[in-house]
Amino acid sequence: MSSAAVQGYSTNPMDYLSNSNSYGYGSSDISGESGGVNGLNGNNSGTGMNEQQILQIIEELLQMLQQVLQNSDGDDSGGGAPPVGSGSSPGGSSNPFPQDYSSAPPVGSGGNAPPLANSQSPATNGAPPVSGNAPPVTSNAPPPPSNPPPVNSGGNNSGNNGAPPAGSSTQTTNNPPPPANGSSGSSSGPTMFGLSTAPQTTALSQSQGQQVADQYVNNLMSDFGLTKPQAQGIVANLWHESGGMNSGINQGGQIGAPTGNNADDNANGYGIAQWGGSRKEGLEAYAKQNGLDPSSEAANYGYLKQELQTTQSGAISAVKGTSNAQDATSAFMTSFEKPSDPELASRLADLSLVQG
Repeated sequence: MSSAAVQGYSTNPMDYLSNSNSYGYGSSDISGESGGVNGLNGNNSGTGMNEQQILQIIEELLQMLQQVLQNSDGDDSGGGAPPVGSGSSPGGSSNPFPQDYSSAPPVGSGGNAPPLANSQSPATNGAPPVSGNAPPVTSNAPPPPSNPPPVNSGGNNSGNNGAPPAGSSTQTTNNPPPPANGSSGSSSGPTMFGLSTAPQTTALSQSQGQQVADQYVNNLMSDFGLTKPQAQGIVANLWHESGGMNSGINQGGQIGAPTGNNADDNANGYGIAQWGGSRKEGLEAYAKQNGLDPSSEAANYGYLKQELQTTQSGAISAVKGTSNAQDATSAFMTSFEKPSDPELASRLADLSLVQG
């Protein structure tokens, strides 16, 4: 349907002023007597609408009708024209037909939209409106512990409950710790071969000497494949020569650095095996080469090991031919120490101290 044909309705407002009952309340037409709507020629005993007001109402109705027809011929996007006749009527009186479209469906909506006056504002971003009666959010998660364990930041010992830090290890050996006092003056100093690298400044006690003797026994077993009794036979000789495993002892009992006299006699021996002559010089050279003090436990064992691997290897062979600690003591004395006065009984007595 086009806007030109309004289904037989005239677009001339004056055509609607003819005699009819369209707007009459009684039997008279709009131009009749006082029983009508106080038409153009009637008396003033009615409700009092003049011609101009009636024409304006008709014009607005026609405009609304034309708009409806235009929307039906055009697209159906739902976008309607703004309301017509929303202003005040001439003459100062208000419009007798107020523009209240709240109960009518919007133009172009298909007639199924809810009334605008009762519609609810859409929630932001399309979310449904929040109800004030929503139940509170509950959680079944257990509460956090009152004393949570510390987080591990990757530090040395954080958050491991006393375990050693990752990457570290606790080495367990059968070797005793360095002597607490005597040989080094510092029980926590650096070690080599499990023995102190510090200079010896005071004589060892018997218990300290036994700790050093145990370390020697373990080292000899590991380095040369000896049995424990064979290793103890060697260490019994060292105990006898050094007065109780003192690595910094000069012949005669003085503790400290070696004397300057390197004669190979019974008066100038030095160290754990009372080396003299060229062998005493060899100890001093070994200590210097390895950055050690010649009186240290580490220097004395290192040089003993070097001799037994090279110039004195025959002593190891002699000890390996024995089957008990007493025979090993005698074999090492004869092949390594070669004393002018053997004093074997004293060496065997020292063996009992080494065996503990």
